[in-house]
Amino acid sequence: DIKDKKRQQAVEKLTSRLAELNETWTEKFSSQLERLSAIVQKIEKRAAAGATNGRDVTPVNSAVQTAKDLVVSAQAAVVAQSAKIYIPNVSTLVTTVATTTSQGQDELMRAMKVAFQASHSALFNDLMALRDGPRAFARTGGQNALKELSTLQGVDAVQTAAAATTSNQ
Repeated sequence: DIKDKKRQQAVEKLTSRLAELNETWTEKFSSQLERLSAIVQKIEKRAAAGATNGRDVTPVNSAVQTAKDLVVSAQAAVVAQSAKIYIPNVSTLVTTVATTTSQGQDELMRAMKVAFQASHSALFNDLMALRDGPRAFARTGGQNALKELSTLQGVDAVQTAAAATTSNQ
């Protein structure tokens, strides 16, 4: 047990800061994935327009479905990450001196520092794994869908001609 009020407040502040960092990053990842999902939907609509114009959009539809699956997978990973709590386990801290003495309190704080550093490292390792893993895969899936769409020639050709006819009248 930490006896000093300032030290207790510091521990509480560090604990809340780790939670804030996790929340901030997961919200950022979530908003990026929502935007990516909206882009994939636009690609899907353009592919549907290409299909009505007689284009073969099978590769685009396949890439869109892959991108959607990757986005859903990444969103699930973000939700799982946001549910994680990074609080050092105080009960496992070992001190060689009774914590009622000032030397024991100093030793306890050193052990707490190491525990918080481990929690901080675990948080950032998890966040970087999420950034470089599922989120990056979803982004690549969206890029691949866009590349497939760009290979189609004249996706909007009929719509553009119809729009030009209506604007000329």
